[in-house]
Amino acid sequence: MNNKYFPKWLGPVFVGLYIATTTKHVLEGKLSVGSFLATINILRGIAGQFSDLYKILMELNVLVGPLRSLVHLLNMPTEVPIHKKTFDERREMTRRARASMNHGSIGGVVEDAIPLKIVNMRMTFKSDVT
Repeated sequence: MNNKYFPKWLGPVFVGLYIATTTKHVLEGKLSVGSFLATINILRGIAGQFSDLYKILMELNVLVGPLRSLVHLLNMPTEVPIHKKTFDERREMTRRARASMNHGSIGGVVEDAIPLKIVNMRMTFKSDVT
């Protein structure tokens, strides 16, 4: 059964069930014809509103998968602690290098005179060409 036809059939089914179960009361005079017809119109209106709601829920259902993926990605651990540790280590190295320099003999910005160091540098390249 196609999802698009479910709300279209649901209203007439309920109206048909109501007619089938309540006609006896109308014929016996326990329920007025006006109340009977008014209830049928109310059921049709409710069915129409349900149809609109059902369409909205089907559209939302399509969005659940991508939203779940996005929430998973946003809740993954970040690299901030690793980068913070690296930053703190580099800041401490710079502080020690600055403290060991003779500031009086350097003209300009002291940090410009700190010698550059490259420590534990690795570079890899994986070629797909055979």
